[in-house]
Amino acid sequence: MKNTASVFNDGECVYFYSKIKIGVGTKIYLILINLFFVFIITLILSSIKLNGKQNLVVIVLPVLYIFSLGRISLWNFFGEEQIIINTNSIVHNKNFGLFTTSFKTIQFKKLKCVLNQEKEFNNIPFGTISFLDKTQLDVPIVIFSSSIYVPIQVLVELENQLEFVFCIEHLAHEDYDIIHLN
Repeated sequence: MKNTASVFNDGECVYFYSKIKIGVGTKIYLILINLFFVFIITLILSSIKLNGKQNLVVIVLPVLYIFSLGRISLWNFFGEEQIIINTNSIVHNKNFGLFTTSFKTIQFKKLKCVLNQEKEFNNIPFGTISFLDKTQLDVPIVIFSSSIYVPIQVLVELENQLEFVFCIEHLAHEDYDIIHLN
């Protein structure tokens, strides 16, 4: 697992970028599977005589391929995730190489981070991070989870950067004369 990630802050937001990096063997495997399914779909479509209900098959098969195996392959070849966190919201998007999802904003009242150690590769723990908020009944709910496995040490750095930004925001609102941002 060679996934990479970077974390930095500008004093107001924490930026977390992660990228999928798969091995050559996995790339070859995905290419062969894609070629096989494209071949099967081509055979099916070429054997259909176009009339009535078969037109639906001509449309549905390629669309199913694109939104299932095609999307999974793009994600594994080019997948990137961008998360921007400030003291009020989380903004995130995903890049699939050929297309990028739009930025989505999730508002929260009180943010909590949970590190999820999922795998271990070459004695390096990999995982994801989940962000929780509390409902009006004080029940914690997951509002967002990252989807790329990255080294746990990077996720710990993300938590540290978040604590720094939240601390600056708290001190700025409490009228302390200790920290000057300019």
